[in-house]
Amino acid sequence: MAQRKSLIELRRMRQGANLTQVGLAELTGINEATVCLAERGRVNLTDDEYARMEKALRKALVERSAELAKFAASAAAEEMATP
Repeated sequence: MAQRKSLIELRRMRQGANLTQVGLAELTGINEATVCLAERGRVNLTDDEYARMEKALRKALVERSAELAKFAASAAAEEMATP
């Protein structure tokens, strides 16, 4: 049950990072079907697989946050430059 709840959180992280299951599979080296089935609670990940997913998602979320911050700063600059 604990891993299932954690997998739900990993799915939210994946979606928040704007990654597909295919993208996450490519980043982690985990088979796409395994990622899909794990998110649905149909297979249990090994500790290594779980750790690789979590590490890749944390990195992707940081990168996504940086992208959004740049976009927001650019939009704010344009707004201030418009008379």
